[in-house]
Amino acid sequence: MLALALYQPDIPQNLGSILRLCACLDVECHVIEPCGFVLDDRKIGRVAMDYIEHVCWRRHTSWEQFTAYAKEAGSRTVLLTTKTQSHYCD
Repeated sequence: MLALALYQPDIPQNLGSILRLCACLDVECHVIEPCGFVLDDRKIGRVAMDYIEHVCWRRHTSWEQFTAYAKEAGSRTVLLTTKTQSHYCD
């Protein structure tokens, strides 16, 4: 099953956009902390708007916890970054 993971998100509005996207596409969302903002139910509810009821999301306190979860679930992890010299098509 496809899922999206955000590694240490800095901007709550970006997290909200991803949560809404995941709700629309019916994919799970993983948030890997620490975040650049306080991650609480109030903040999540505000940025995800009414979509929060329609998205399954999980919170991981570290990269290690996320990778342990992914390994236990038998998931394949594909990493994407904006900090590379290689083109994504390569």
